[in-house]
Amino acid sequence: MVRKLMVPFSPKQISNPVLQRHYAAIEALALNREAIEDVPDHTIPNTAAIKRRAAKEIDAFKEACKLNELTAEKKCRLDTTESGRGRDAQITSTQFNLTEDELRKVVDENKLSKLTVPQLRQALHLLHCTPSGTKKADLMDQIKKYFSM
Repeated sequence: MVRKLMVPFSPKQISNPVLQRHYAAIEALALNREAIEDVPDHTIPNTAAIKRRAAKEIDAFKEACKLNELTAEKKCRLDTTESGRGRDAQITSTQFNLTEDELRKVVDENKLSKLTVPQLRQALHLLHCTPSGTKKADLMDQIKKYFSM
């Protein structure tokens, strides 16, 4: 797997993206431009090339290390306090109670949009996930991604 992922590298090939944005801002200021040109960040790995080169080896490595089983747990960050419960996991009388199986059924039946934002947040806490946003669509996507693993 390592041999498949090796590429020739020279530090001079990759420029510092922060400096490049700074230079673009100075250039825009000097030329009286309103907008700063978008500078590509070459430090971000090309995931398409990585998958194309070593997809089989990466999958074999994941199976050998049993990483496929741990993926669902690692994708969601635990949000726990000293007591072991999530700080927002306190269930009040106005919130509803769902089990993980019931939530999976709601996702499978495409009825997730009928839940309110507080209910979606509670569902994410049930799954031991920290809500990634405040918008309903973001919360729904996070729940769907959890069950698609």
